Amino acid sequence: MAIEAVDDRIRTDEMKNLSSSTRTTDTPPVAIDANNPRPRVPVGAPLAVGIVKDAPFHPSPSLDERHITGLDHYEQFKSELQPAVAALSVATEALKAVDKAHLQLRKDGSKTDDQKLLVISGPAEKAHDRIYKHFTTARETLENAATALEQQLQAPIQQKASNGGLNC
Repeated sequence: MAIEAVDDRIRTDEMKNLSSSTRTTDTPPVAIDANNPRPRVPVGAPLAVGIVKDAPFHPSPSLDERHITGLDHYEQFKSELQPAVAALSVATEALKAVDKAHLQLRKDGSKTDDQKLLVISGPAEKAHDRIYKHFTTARETLENAATALEQQLQAPIQQKASNGGLNC
């Protein structure tokens, strides 16, 4: 019983730290409040309406090529990993291009937000298709490389088993 009471106190203290009432507007939340899963917008923060946004676009850190090029033994498997590196590069550049087109549209005062959305949807869909094609190619290349590597590793075992060298 004493452990449960300590556990509850810890949870309560953690929730106080996560609660928006204990943070200032300059301090971002550390995690999502379990009691309120919707993130809170600080008072006075600008809200995005339609496709209008104030913050510049930054590609996700998960699209950084160094996640792949920094792997151990990257040079050994460079040819198999190259499509994956290219897919990340294409995704980053395509998203930057869509954002650039979006910023140009934002300056155009002659169109409503709905019209701007229709105009940007074409290039965004083309970028999506291009990104999808590269990721599909990368996935297929990696699957084929993994299959080939697995067959290379199993070949000596299968040969030894067929010669009667393994007791199964």
